[in-house]
Amino acid sequence: MTTSNSALVTSMLAFSLLLVSLFPLIQGQAVSTPYTSSNVLYSKHHFQPTRLQSSILRRELSHKRSTLDHTFQLGKELHHPFVNRLDGSVVAVNATIAPSEVNALLAIRESIHVDPFGALANWSAKANSSYCTSWMGVSCDDMGHVISIELTDLMLNGTLNPTIGNLMHLSYLNLSGNSLYGDLPLDLMRCKSLVVVDLSVNYLDGKLLAGHLYKLPKLEYIDFSNNKFSGLLPEVPQNSCVSLTNLMIAFTNLYGAIPSSLDRCKDLRVLVLYSNQLSGNIPISLGKLYKLVKLVLGINGLTGHIPSQLTSLKNLQILGLDLNNLQGPIPTSLGDMTSLVQLNLEWNQLTGHIPSELASLKNLQFLYLNSNNLQGPIPPLLGGMTSLVELWFDGNQLSGHIPSELASLKNLQILGLGSNNLKGPIPTQLGGMTSLVELGLSNNHLSGHIPSELGSLKQLQLLTLQQNNLSGPIPPSLQNCSFLQYLILSDNNLSGTLPSGFEDVTVFWPSLYVFSISNNKLEGNLPLSLASLNSTVAFMDFSMNNFIGTLSTEVDGSHLSSLRVLLVSYNQLEGPIPSWIGGLRSLQVLDVSHNKLTGSIPQNFGNLDGYKVQSGNVSWNPLGSWNPSGTGFIDMVLTPKGQDISEDYAYIWLETTYMDMSSNALEGEIPTGITDLVGMKYLLLSNNKLEGGISPAFQYMEQLETLDLSQNNLSGVIPTSLPFALSTFNVSYNNLNGAIPIGNQFNTFDMSSYIPRNPGLCGDVIKRPCVVDNVPPIGDSTESNEYQIFDYGSLPPFAIGLVSGFFVVVAISLTWAPAFDFVFGGEVRRREEEKRYVASMLRPQQYGLFKYPT
Repeated sequence: MTTSNSALVTSMLAFSLLLVSLFPLIQGQAVSTPYTSSNVLYSKHHFQPTRLQSSILRRELSHKRSTLDHTFQLGKELHHPFVNRLDGSVVAVNATIAPSEVNALLAIRESIHVDPFGALANWSAKANSSYCTSWMGVSCDDMGHVISIELTDLMLNGTLNPTIGNLMHLSYLNLSGNSLYGDLPLDLMRCKSLVVVDLSVNYLDGKLLAGHLYKLPKLEYIDFSNNKFSGLLPEVPQNSCVSLTNLMIAFTNLYGAIPSSLDRCKDLRVLVLYSNQLSGNIPISLGKLYKLVKLVLGINGLTGHIPSQLTSLKNLQILGLDLNNLQGPIPTSLGDMTSLVQLNLEWNQLTGHIPSELASLKNLQFLYLNSNNLQGPIPPLLGGMTSLVELWFDGNQLSGHIPSELASLKNLQILGLGSNNLKGPIPTQLGGMTSLVELGLSNNHLSGHIPSELGSLKQLQLLTLQQNNLSGPIPPSLQNCSFLQYLILSDNNLSGTLPSGFEDVTVFWPSLYVFSISNNKLEGNLPLSLASLNSTVAFMDFSMNNFIGTLSTEVDGSHLSSLRVLLVSYNQLEGPIPSWIGGLRSLQVLDVSHNKLTGSIPQNFGNLDGYKVQSGNVSWNPLGSWNPSGTGFIDMVLTPKGQDISEDYAYIWLETTYMDMSSNALEGEIPTGITDLVGMKYLLLSNNKLEGGISPAFQYMEQLETLDLSQNNLSGVIPTSLPFALSTFNVSYNNLNGAIPIGNQFNTFDMSSYIPRNPGLCGDVIKRPCVVDNVPPIGDSTESNEYQIFDYGSLPPFAIGLVSGFFVVVAISLTWAPAFDFVFGGEVRRREEEKRYVASMLRPQQYGLFKYPT
């Protein structure tokens, strides 16, 4: 064959091979690259509320602690008298047109690029004669001057045009709740009549103009919250800020110190600088703002002590200094601020005792001292603060007994005393606090029985008593708390059998969401009939007790449409795994390990749709949401199997899928349906009596990070392909044979993944050479009858043809419509079908497990 013909054939051959290989590659069938996965996680099977990580989340997720929203409204309603004056004085008439003002409005309209609701449709030159009466959001005085622009919550996208400065008579400007961006125009300073400026909840950035706005002689109200402003908070010039009553700049990116010159704003009643990056000490000069009603400086980086000068603010109703780095004791003089309604000092580094002087705050409704380093006893005198609605002391180092005097707080709805060093019994008098909605006493050293008097708390929605030394039975009277949503009694020494009626806990707790009695000494049959309709329960944990008997076969899994976590491990359960578990379509975490279960794994486990959602198709939201008792996120303790870890707890994320059936006596083959659970991350089937081979279909479980099949009777060969995400793989103590595959993730596993046992396995990793028969010795000149690809050409022409073929395939795929549809159309349709499937499967609980029910 000639050289030219050889090159031609080689190029054509390369083109053909490329055409065959590229189409599936382009259509997304190529193997994905590996990624680093987390350590192997093994469930200890109990709920563990931890301390709150951010008080922002506390306010976003709690149905009770909406106080912050309420107090921000206080600034808008109680301290915004101009709104009422405007409503009573504005006369919108078709008056003589002021051309400069109309042109300013039209320029503002031109700077709005997106108006999804058509709010500014009438803002046009053709309709300029009726700008006072028909232009949305515009109000005029009887001379035709624009005095008010109010365009709120309209999703307007654009910038704030500098020509707004031509509206010389503008008194009221409210553009809150839109998507405005860019700088604040300096021309706003020309609006000398401004009384109210509300630009909150936008995307405005750059430096603040507050230093200039302070000079506006009539300005009373500024709200720049929820924007992207940065830089320092401007100083207040002398002889300025003469009318300002409200200054609210929260949820922005301001940094640096709080200016001491703010004391020049003598009429200031509301100062909110919440959630910025402010640092330094709290200026003592703020104690001179005697008209202050609300002072909120939380979620910053403020340091130093709480200034005693603040106690001069006798009119102050709300003091919020939470989530800073404040140190030292709580000033006893705070007891003199008798107008206080809310005192929030949570998440600082405060030390010392809780001052008994606080009992003088007879108007106080919300007291947050949690997550500090406070010590000593809870003052019994606090029982005299009869206006209290919420009392949060959790996450400190408080000691002693729970004062029975707290039972005098008849209006109290939330009592959070978790994560302290409290000891002694739970006072029976707490049963008289009939307004209680949440009672959190977890993670203390409480002893004695659970008082039956708690059954009198008919409004109770949350009861967390875990991690104490409580003993005795669970009182049947808790069945009277019919509104319970969270009942967590884990990690105690509770004993005896469960009260009659617990066979279906959702009957007398129809709103039950989380139920955990793990790690106790409870015994008897497992109460798991759960036959009620439309159960809301999402998390059930019976693990680490002494339950015996079988798992009920009478349960209708379709009634448990919300159940995502089911834990019954470390008991003495016998019999088969019932097939109704395979009908739990929302299930994402199942642990039946360390029991005496027998029989085969149900074939219908392939129907567990909660294990089919892949991480790319779900949101970031964690499966745990804020636990309203103040003990933090409700987490499942996940500990690396056989390893040590510095972090005690790990969240179960929405995308986490975990199945543990290890340490039982299960038989038969691994159901093929298991490999349909393509969103599975952790699968542990070790220490059973499973037989048969390892299915090659495991390679399609692309999210799988842990696969433990050790200590069974599996036979056959190890599949040559496994998921690239796999970081832990164990098939030791089986009867597998053949060569251990090499390459890809197989190169990351050491010999402990394969031996002991498996005498038929061979490979370098276990130092057992594989004997290969009928292999000709090196250098054997015996000719082969098989054709080789380079019999028809040489390597350089083959490479040229390969490169040329690649560009030809790409060009055809992008320019020829049928080819484009062949290459990409199927993928587009497949992704659309996947989206529809995932959307339908996640509905209506797509936000994850522990979203507090609404």
